[in-house]
This record gives sequence, C-alpha cells and structure tokens, in this order.
Amino acid sequence: MNKEERNEYRDDMNRVAKDSAWTLWRFLPLGLLIVVLLTFLGWGLKSAGIIGKDIDREVVQHSRQYTESKQAKLQNLYTEYTNLQTKAAQAEAGGQEKVANAVKVQQRAILAQMKREATNIPNSELPSEVHRLIR
Repeated sequence: MNKEERNEYRDDMNRVAKDSAWTLWRFLPLGLLIVVLLTFLGWGLKSAGIIGKDIDREVVQHSRQYTESKQAKLQNLYTEYTNLQTKAAQAEAGGQEKVANAVKVQQRAILAQMKREATNIPNSELPSEVHRLIR
C-alpha cells in the first residue's frame, strides 16, 4: 500500500466514522422516544386492566394459606369487636356516655375493617359469626 492509498483509506474511514456518529445521534433519540412511549402505553393499559391481569395476585388470594390468614385476622377482629361491645355496655351501665360513645366509634372502625377484609376471601370461607355480623 502506497501513501496515496493509505490517505484514501484514512479519508474513507473518517467519512464512515462521521456517518456512523450522525446515524447514531439521528436515530438514538427516536429509538428512545419509541421505547418510552411504548412503556407508558403498556403501563397505562396494564393499570386500566386491559392487558396483563395480575394472575399472581389471584393465585395468592385463592391459596389455602392466604385464606387461613384472612380467617384468623377476621376472627381476631371479631373478638376485639365483641370485647368492645362488652366495654360499651359496661360504660353505659356506669353512666359514662363519652366512654361508651368512644368505644362504639372503635367498634364501627373494626366493623368497617372486617368488611374490607371479608372481600378478600370467598363468602363460603368466612367464619360464621363474622358472616352473621357483616352481612
């Protein structure tokens, strides 16, 4: 290779490098924009429930261990609810209306929590006393 051929080769390589850089900077932002738009589109469709139903969550919710833990939580809430019912009755009998009202507010909060928790398991799996109370 003589000097002239090397200069020509070097010029060609410089042109290829410039063209490569131009191509990269021309299409990289466009590619990133497409990726970001597709990500937001997928996220939006998944959030709306149109695609990608959360199968894992359904499997976990219908597992025996999940149901038993919800039953235990409901049972504990029911016990707490009945204990508060006894306290409210004692407070009313003792003439402590403010205390009785405060206990009744706690009872309503526990009842609301029980209703929320009960929606996470099938009605057939609810403890009977809880089912009678919230239905």
